Order: sequence, then C-alpha cells, then structure tokens
Amino acid sequence: RVPQRPVRVCNPGKGGTVSKEQFWVLGARGFDGLSGSVPNAARTAWIPLGVQFHPAPVQDFTVTPVAGDRVLIAGGATFNGALPATTALLMNLGLLTPFKVWTSTSPLHEPRWFQQSVRLGDGRVLVVGGEAANVARPPAASATEIYDPATGLWTAAGDLPIGVSITASVRLADGRVLVAGGSGSRGPVADSALFDPRNGTWSLTGRLNEGRTSHQLLALPDGRAVAIGGFGNGGSLSTLEVWDPRTGSWSKA
Repeated sequence: RVPQRPVRVCNPGKGGTVSKEQFWVLGARGFDGLSGSVPNAARTAWIPLGVQFHPAPVQDFTVTPVAGDRVLIAGGATFNGALPATTALLMNLGLLTPFKVWTSTSPLHEPRWFQQSVRLGDGRVLVVGGEAANVARPPAASATEIYDPATGLWTAAGDLPIGVSITASVRLADGRVLVAGGSGSRGPVADSALFDPRNGTWSLTGRLNEGRTSHQLLALPDGRAVAIGGFGNGGSLSTLEVWDPRTGSWSKA
C-alpha cells in the first residue's frame, strides 16, 4: 500500500513521489499504464504494475494530489489527433490492482491539454492555460477552473490575463498562485499573473526578463519563486530568474 503522504507531481511524466521510496509515472506518449520504482542502496529499477489508470491512452494531461491517496487526472488528448478532452478522473494510489482503480468525476467545463494544475491551500485544484484544440496553431484556453474534491464539481475561476499554453505555475508561500511564461501565438512569452484564492481574482505581475516555455517554477519558503530553464526564442535556456513578491518583479539569478 502507498503511504498516505502528500503526493508531489512533476511534469510532463506525469509522475511524482508519494514517499521517499516510491515514484510513480502515469502514462507517457504512446502509453497508458502506471509504473513505479523503489530506489534504495541495493536496487533502483522501474517496476511495471500493469494498472490501467485511464479508460483510453492519453497524453499531456495533469495529475494533482487531492485527499489521502487520491490524485485528480484532468484533460489531455489521445495521440491519434483527437480533440482535447474534458475528462476528469480520480485515481486511488492506495488501491493499486491489475483492475480499474479510477472513478469518473465531473468533467472540465472546457476541453484542454498542455494545461497546468495547482493544489490550493484548502485542497481544491486550480487548472490554468493549455490548448483548446488540436490544430497547427491552437487557441490558448483562457478560462480557468477550480475542482472541489468535496463536491466533485468544477467552477469557473475567471479568465487568465495571459493567453498561454505550456506555461508553469506554482503555489506561493502566502497561498497565491503564480503563473509565468508559456507559449503564445508568436512563441515563448514573458507575461506573469497571480491568482488569489481568497477572493478568486487574477492580476498581472512583473514580466520575465526573457520569454520561456516548457520551464519549471519553484516556490521558495521566503515567498519568492524561481523560474528554471525551459525554451526561449533562441533555443533551450540554462538561465534562472527570481520573482520577488515585495516588488512583483523578476531578476536574473
């Protein structure tokens, strides 16, 4: 049984650690299974568990921890060119068997893939960004949504001030959510926005020094956040930038 500890999820695996000993990967391009590893001094290996986590092969979805051993799987698209999905499922990592371990929950209001999801301080899940179609130049999904695991329902959370997909998001030390960068209609963007769950509002904040997409955001204990790597207008990035909540601005690290 997976220990009942917070699940940390990384992109674009989609995987995450559920303890210091185990790491789970849910699917990938062309796969629809679940794998786990038990790294220790004697052995480090991927162990196929033969568990179907989704009713159909899917990619570019989000996985977010909710209560207990459960994770929320939302959105995504199949590899055969189908439209992005509104599907949302709950998976119990504490009941892993060769049989179905997922249950359906309310669908997203808007189909999307390449989106981001963040668990809020009260346990709800915020979904932002992504692409609303599977075409050569897809429109970004501007509407944001919040999933409440207590009711199993999605509610609208306003429009993201920046229309992006393949963005990065993180919950800050004060409970707000920072969304920065991403891919726009003309390539990587530098815009950033803040979501305050206390009043459900979005606001713009300082711009990154260079546009980036496919990057990572890390929240620091002192309230700052770090943007790491990604892809810019000139190719892959090795630079870091730090966002300061006191000034709302980014500085190169």
